[in-house]
Amino acid sequence: MGTHGVPAKYGGFETLADFLCQHLGGEFDITVYCNANKYPKREKEYFGVKLKYLKLEANGFKGIIYDFLTYCRAIFYSDIILLPKPSGIWIYDPVKILNWKKVIVNHGGLNEWEREKLSKLQKKWAKFNHHVAAKFADVNIADNSIYQKSLKENFGASSLLIRYGGDHATKYPIDDRRFKNKYQFIQDDYAVSVSRAQLDNNIHLVLEAFEKFKKFKIVLISNWDISKYGIDLKHKYKDHSNMILLDAIYDKQELDYIRGNGLIYIHSHSRCGTAPRW
Repeated sequence: MGTHGVPAKYGGFETLADFLCQHLGGEFDITVYCNANKYPKREKEYFGVKLKYLKLEANGFKGIIYDFLTYCRAIFYSDIILLPKPSGIWIYDPVKILNWKKVIVNHGGLNEWEREKLSKLQKKWAKFNHHVAAKFADVNIADNSIYQKSLKENFGASSLLIRYGGDHATKYPIDDRRFKNKYQFIQDDYAVSVSRAQLDNNIHLVLEAFEKFKKFKIVLISNWDISKYGIDLKHKYKDHSNMILLDAIYDKQELDYIRGNGLIYIHSHSRCGTAPRW
């Protein structure tokens, strides 16, 4: 619970949930709670996993209500509750003392409470949630060793280190009929980068670099319209000859076609869980 749902159509936490469904759906009785606004078809199952929908957004202030309502249901039907992120956890994690359900929290993203996109109040709120999660969760999970150390230093919390897995990108041939005509740049050398349009993903730095770098193009895929940051960048660089700015692509095969045939991949995120490696 705590994600927009599956199949993954938003970000890293959803991708994690998606792979858990694919690989564990036949071994465990799993339920995934989904944001109904993102899934108009509302399938009942996914890789044998049950899907339950709620007509609320899974982030922002509404995300707190979304998480709380799904938690209230989960405590009656589940033995273990997995939270890919600890936002809003101050409400429901202590409640587990009363129902004895096992709670596992994945702390994704290095020091979430320091993200540049957050206001001072939001940073305090985020750190408070991580603090409560670290103290009350039965198991804390960090996806890199730097973050594992941070949880210990900031909250005195022990954690398991589980790096992200999954076959995240598959290479498709350039002459694939489904995509060849749509993406004609595929014939040439290009760099590719994929990220949400938020400040700490440093899209602006990538685009500024390719203003000066002319050896090959940058193909940058993002959900530009979710923020003023993204809207402004797309407007500024949309006609630049060395840049191809594509709207978010959630069809994995189509996305892999672009990623798999690029000359290089640029990972520009500064705060996501997979960023720190040393």
